[in-house]
Amino acid sequence: MLASEGNELITEVRFTDDDLVVALADGRTLSVPMVWYPSLFNASEEERNDWRLIGDGEGIHWPQIDEDLSAEGLLRGIPSSTVRPRSTRANEPREQSLFLYAGEYDSVDDAKADLEVLKELHREHRVGTYDAAVLTKNEEGKVEIVDKIEEPTQHGGWAGLAVGAAIGMIFPPSVLVSGLVGAGAGALIGHLEGWMSRSDLKEIGEVLAESEAALIVVGEATIERAVEEATKRAKKEMKKEVRAVAKDMQRR
Repeated sequence: MLASEGNELITEVRFTDDDLVVALADGRTLSVPMVWYPSLFNASEEERNDWRLIGDGEGIHWPQIDEDLSAEGLLRGIPSSTVRPRSTRANEPREQSLFLYAGEYDSVDDAKADLEVLKELHREHRVGTYDAAVLTKNEEGKVEIVDKIEEPTQHGGWAGLAVGAAIGMIFPPSVLVSGLVGAGAGALIGHLEGWMSRSDLKEIGEVLAESEAALIVVGEATIERAVEEATKRAKKEMKKEVRAVAKDMQRR
């Protein structure tokens, strides 16, 4: 269990429409975005309000959604931290790995060509579940999608939301064409951000800074080899594996 100082113990928990709010023993109140914790973000009001303090307030446990958060983790801004070890059980939440790729290109045509190779690999059944899109900036400097897979491959509940979530994580809303991220991507954005370091976010945030186009791919971890085969025209690449609890990734 993560240790907490006596004045950092949690005494009370409540929710607003967007935030998790906890009261600490020293009188402070801490408010954090609920989107950082996909299990809570997607939970019903009844499930959120069914909570228990762990120990003397070192953490919070939600039995209906099997979610634990620690006081130390909340204070440090660590999304979805586990505060106590658990034994392996048959109903233990199953993790899956996602692969995130961001490639920079000198031209939109080059990025589209690499996406076509990826589509062909999928038609040959060499690629699992994935979502992908080619991005560029329009005359107003707004990021827009100029090509994407016609229909996101189905198998994961996140299919169809993944690229929108990645775009929402990489770029500030002010530079995005309206509606580009898409409804329902908020929880996935929070989950992806929770497993990305600040240096990672800075690196992928520079996509399109000095390039005409970018290719964004989010897929099952097994897609990495196919992406390497397909993206021969990229001048710069960023790759990251993200671990996610499968039930948190399902479309709600």
